Amino acid sequence: MKTDTETKKQNTTMSETKANVARPKKGEQSKTKEAEPVQELASTADTELATPWTSGRSAEVEATDLQLPRMNIVAKVGPLSEEFPPQSIIIDGDAVISDGKVPVNMTVIQWNKSYVEHIPWGEGEGKRPEVLYSTEEVYARGGTLDWYTDEDGNRQRPTWDRTLNLQVLVKKPDEMEDTAHFPFEFDGGLYALCAWTLTRTAYSRAAKKFFTAFGHQLKGNVASGTFNLTTHVADIAGNKVVVPEVRYGPRNSEEFVEWVSEMTP
Repeated sequence: MKTDTETKKQNTTMSETKANVARPKKGEQSKTKEAEPVQELASTADTELATPWTSGRSAEVEATDLQLPRMNIVAKVGPLSEEFPPQSIIIDGDAVISDGKVPVNMTVIQWNKSYVEHIPWGEGEGKRPEVLYSTEEVYARGGTLDWYTDEDGNRQRPTWDRTLNLQVLVKKPDEMEDTAHFPFEFDGGLYALCAWTLTRTAYSRAAKKFFTAFGHQLKGNVASGTFNLTTHVADIAGNKVVVPEVRYGPRNSEEFVEWVSEMTP
């Protein structure tokens, strides 16, 4: 039978043993349990990529990020003539808004003039034409802007084309049932915002009409008036060519002009 002194000594020894098991020496890991791996949190970059709409940040929207539907006039030859009648006016490549006889009413929102390099057919495959914004730049490259007669008496076309680039609000014709191509509405009228480029014959036939208006009756604000567009076939150097016919339309109301200014970047 153990005495009280022996029992206390045994309990003290057991307590020390437990303490040594629970607290390994410094620099040593416990032999009874392996260290659990630490789970790393996702980096900030990973989190933003996973949920970009929650970051509150956005890169700058560039001009190349925008793509307006284009307005085109169908010529007698070319890809569009295989699908649509010549003289037709279409937007977005598939919506006929006029047969060329019914006027298309439009308002110019923005415009610029440029000089676009002419690349002869079959040359410079895959090359994008260069665009300049002054006659000095064109002439510095040895370019020409008008037809001329060479030393052999042959007529030569210009190596650069004058170009007028327009952003226009096209009003939906009353007789047209399609509304999907006209997402903007003002005072009961539906409108489409389109890009229209005039170059070569189209430029010579219609650009002066626009420039005259921009410099005179629409000098204060190009959106304060409208234009009516039709098409017809002209005889140019013995060739039948579809050309635009632009006439001045009615003035826009002050409310309309203010509405247009809100959508202009």
